[in-house]
Amino acid sequence: MNSLKYLVVVWVGFLFSSCQQQSLQKYLVDKQEDNAFLKVDIAPNSFGNLMKELNEEEQQALKNIQKINLLAYPIDSSNVSKYESETRTVEAIFEQEKYQELTRVRSENWNANFYFTGGDVTSIEELIIYANDSQKGFAIARVHGKDIQLEHLIKLIQVADSKDMDLSGFSEIMNVFQPEIKIPHH
Repeated sequence: MNSLKYLVVVWVGFLFSSCQQQSLQKYLVDKQEDNAFLKVDIAPNSFGNLMKELNEEEQQALKNIQKINLLAYPIDSSNVSKYESETRTVEAIFEQEKYQELTRVRSENWNANFYFTGGDVTSIEELIIYANDSQKGFAIARVHGKDIQLEHLIKLIQVADSKDMDLSGFSEIMNVFQPEIKIPHH
């Protein structure tokens, strides 16, 4: 009977701890109404003009993307404690086992971590970039889809970068990290 009680306690503890772990998706949804954050959600169909420029394999890669979320929290002297709290929350999310680190990029003033979820890098469900600068704030870019292949995603980014795309929706988020860079509005 004691072993049954033990199993029930372990099971309840596991369920409780699982419920306490916040997912990135829930975090992004929770911040949609918070005006302290800059947010952009992009549906893949907004890249319709780009489809004509892609080969069949690249078109399939774009079709595998379901949503792109961008979220930024700019820091100023009035919100330092909230910034610190938010970064702790975000970093705790990325410590969960489901988020696998792909690589890191470090600089004197900022750092960026690349994460993914899914089986492995050949079938990614989410690709996430978390960039943080203690003087400017943090940003999260999340590409969500089904069986996203990293090499195809890189190719899509290169193709999109080489085209004259309207990036005005990204300007506020980009300016969190580089206020001197202005993205032109078309």
